[in-house]
Amino acid sequence: MRRFEIMLPDDHPLWRIPPRLRAQAARRWLELGVEAEAAERGFEARLAALEARVAALEAAARGEAREEPKGIDPKAFLAAFD
Repeated sequence: MRRFEIMLPDDHPLWRIPPRLRAQAARRWLELGVEAEAAERGFEARLAALEARVAALEAAARGEAREEPKGIDPKAFLAAFD
């Protein structure tokens, strides 16, 4: 294991934890912070997808032309062989 030192203000909640449990609590809080940041990135991606979907639904409700997915038109493809 590697050692990590950090300066905290006197009124930081970590100082309210007994000294024998302080390192364990600090480690857990750091792990929770990493997990929270990962979850936040996932939430942001899902929110962006939802916003795009809502925008598409609103556009459809207004009757605006919806962009069709690009793909192969089966009739046009088969007509090329006639």
